[in-house]
Amino acid sequence: MTTSVLEPTAGHGAPLDASDAAGSRDALARIMNGSFRPCATDRMNATTVSTQLARVDDAGTARGTWLVTIRPGMQLCAKPAVSCIVVPQPGDLVQICVDGERCWVLAVLERRDAGSELALDFGDAPVTLRAREMRVEVSDGLSFEAARLTSRAQLVTQAAAERQTRVSGTDTTHAGSTIVHNERHLAMHAKSAFVTASALMKIDAGQIHMG
Repeated sequence: MTTSVLEPTAGHGAPLDASDAAGSRDALARIMNGSFRPCATDRMNATTVSTQLARVDDAGTARGTWLVTIRPGMQLCAKPAVSCIVVPQPGDLVQICVDGERCWVLAVLERRDAGSELALDFGDAPVTLRAREMRVEVSDGLSFEAARLTSRAQLVTQAAAERQTRVSGTDTTHAGSTIVHNERHLAMHAKSAFVTASALMKIDAGQIHMG
């Protein structure tokens, strides 16, 4: 059996750039408006725009491009649509949009292994989430990795059974007032320690041991 593989082109045989978002939006608009015809059985017409189901092939392709099988013997090289942020995996059932020799993966519909990792890929684009209220719930672990992490809020509340913080450099806190309340033991260890007060320093305890 001869397998046909169609490579997306930009009109004159040049590879279609992955950032061709305008083309994908135009093709999707034509589908939503109903101005499309089903793909021909034996060939892809240059003027045909359609959505179909396909399987992501096991064979790897270039980054950002997936080989999808429409039917035995017919495969296409598909690029992600702007709206498809879920990274496809081999064996996934996906919805594709075909516009002539151009092809985009619109959505991942079904995955054989429901417990496998679900990856969201926004590429190099910055992402902004806006909502009146947002809640994130995880049953196991939550981790953040970033070169710089910035948070700003009117009130920050944390509740934990234990908390461990490790800072390799300097840990600096600027606050109007700082209150530390420990129900049991407070221990501070340092090679050098300095405590200064411009007005009053008071130490009150049942016993005070120095030296």
